[in-house]
Formats: sequence, structure tokens, C-alpha cells
Amino acid sequence: MKTIRVLHCNSQSDGWSADSPDLEGWSVLGASYAETKALAEDAVRARLADDTGEAASAAVQITHHIACSRE
Repeated sequence: MKTIRVLHCNSQSDGWSADSPDLEGWSVLGASYAETKALAEDAVRARLADDTGEAASAAVQITHHIACSRE
């Protein structure tokens, strides 16, 4: 099983962003952590399906980490 790390960052003025060191050029934005986490789950699976096929995207573990908080 492949693990994809998603790093979340909170900004008081811009909401939440998420990217991954495991998926080059990939990121999502949302108003809250919960929204960004849900968007990230969908986007990671869609990206993997595009890259390797639908079966491969089902065999992935997505881990979420709060990486930073900006004032």
C-alpha cells in the first residue's frame, strides 16, 4: 500500500491550504481544515487514478499533518 502525506497549513486571512511532498505540483485550498481535508482526499485519489489507473488509487493510505499556522 502506498502512503501519500498531505501537509495542511492555516492562514488567518486565507483559510487552509494543503499540498504533498509525494505529488509534485499538487495543492488544494479551503475555508476550514475539514473542508481542505475532504478536498485533499478526493483530489489525491483523482490524481492517482489519472496517473496509474483507478485500482491503484483505491490502494493508497492518505495521512494528514498540520504543517504550519500563519498569523
